[in-house]
Amino acid sequence: MAINTLVLDLETGDRLSKLQIAAESIKKGGIVVFPTETVYGLGANALDGDAVGKIFTAKGRPADNPLIAHFSSFEAARPYIKNMSAGANLLAKAFMPGPLTLVVNKGEGISDNATCGLGTVGIRIPSNADARDFLALSGVPIVAPSANVSGRPSPTAPSHVINDMDGKVDVILLGGACEFGVESTVVDCSKEPFELLRPGAVSLSDLRRFAYVEHHDAGEGQKPKSPGMKYQHYKPSASVIALDCPHEAAVGIINSGCAGTTGTAALVFEEFLDSAKAPLVLSLGSAKDPSQAAKKLFALLRECDLAGMGRIYAMCPSDEGIGLAYRNRLFKAADNIIS
Repeated sequence: MAINTLVLDLETGDRLSKLQIAAESIKKGGIVVFPTETVYGLGANALDGDAVGKIFTAKGRPADNPLIAHFSSFEAARPYIKNMSAGANLLAKAFMPGPLTLVVNKGEGISDNATCGLGTVGIRIPSNADARDFLALSGVPIVAPSANVSGRPSPTAPSHVINDMDGKVDVILLGGACEFGVESTVVDCSKEPFELLRPGAVSLSDLRRFAYVEHHDAGEGQKPKSPGMKYQHYKPSASVIALDCPHEAAVGIINSGCAGTTGTAALVFEEFLDSAKAPLVLSLGSAKDPSQAAKKLFALLRECDLAGMGRIYAMCPSDEGIGLAYRNRLFKAADNIIS
């Protein structure tokens, strides 16, 4: 049954009163969409198992895919953490608030529904001011996956959450476009050596300035400790072909594959806009700045769906910095990877 969703724009009118309305909804067991610096989140009281269950229903999310707990400050998170290591504390001090999630041993209070029965929990302190104020007003930890239908491209703009979540949630807070456009970096600090579970805006090289962090793909049958590890994610309706090859070669593949077609799009770096001959060509920004591609990726995949495209070719940056996060998201969305 559809919910009468209250949509509140934080960029107009009395921002604080709108945040308070959303916070009261959380306290009453509601679910709320809110902006962060990474993507829009779909939040519920992490201490209320019934409220957490509403997230899985709204998204159509698999029941063994754990959720990340969000806090307004690290001090607010401490009561829900058990035996956090010195190395994890160093990472927290260096990158929180910000686009980093640390998987740590879970203390008392967080619902088992949120962690899928694991003894660990992902903790995150967003740097987005709207998110932090909302969390502080709510007064409870809030678990929040991305506010999209499970498996689809994550929402990075107000129109995305309206399309996906209107009628499924109690409140939607609109706060403009997200700064980074990809979900947080996730590091498992519950064991040593630490392990990068999901790349994001905090890069592997950034992390290694403060602690040694390994990077492996999740093994078959491994129970995921973080979102984004196990299932196909971020996928538009169109078939996606990732071009993990030199950009000049990628242009040749695009032009050959698009010859005589009408429903094919190409996501290319701006240096190749004039060379690509697809029916719809969209810019990923400069190849010299992969942060632009990371910020645009989900929005461009959604744009291709709205345009009725049946196939999408997408160029790749190198795996340095946030380029690793872009590649991770694109490869999980892809039906085929050409290298």
